[in-house]
Amino acid sequence: MAEVQQNVPKSANTVTVGCKMPGGLLLQLTKGYEENEPVMGGGSRKVTVYRRDGEKVKLNGCAVPVGAPQPRHMIIGGYGLTPNVKADFINEWMRQNADSKLVKNNLVFIAASRDAAESKAEEQAAVKSGMEPLDPTFTVGKNGAVIPSDPRYPRSLNPNLTSPHTADRVA
Repeated sequence: MAEVQQNVPKSANTVTVGCKMPGGLLLQLTKGYEENEPVMGGGSRKVTVYRRDGEKVKLNGCAVPVGAPQPRHMIIGGYGLTPNVKADFINEWMRQNADSKLVKNNLVFIAASRDAAESKAEEQAAVKSGMEPLDPTFTVGKNGAVIPSDPRYPRSLNPNLTSPHTADRVA
């Protein structure tokens, strides 16, 4: 099995890939294999089983290690950019994963050049992955209820309980 792709020489058949996942992604293609599957009552039937196969490619993420003076790769618009990814590989990966939310929600994108990737990342800066830090701010709603600004903030399932932050509100 091939090692994780690190510094691939730049050529005409490479692209820049943007990834909005904090830790990045480790990509690998899948290949279908014909196998016999046992069936109830005896015997078997042929089925296609897909398994990971071939080289692995690591995409840079948008998180920066705590205490790091600056990231080791470009982060623009919340996307970690990975240059010099083989175009054939990433196009096939995108085709195999077309139904994935990573592809559908533009959390991973392909650009022909670094400049095009930077422009696309800036355009898509508002795209949310759901992995961003929670917004700690609150607003005061009707009847003095404290409402978190971030919709992902945990809420009580019991309507008779108030938010623990109710006592902290400014009257």
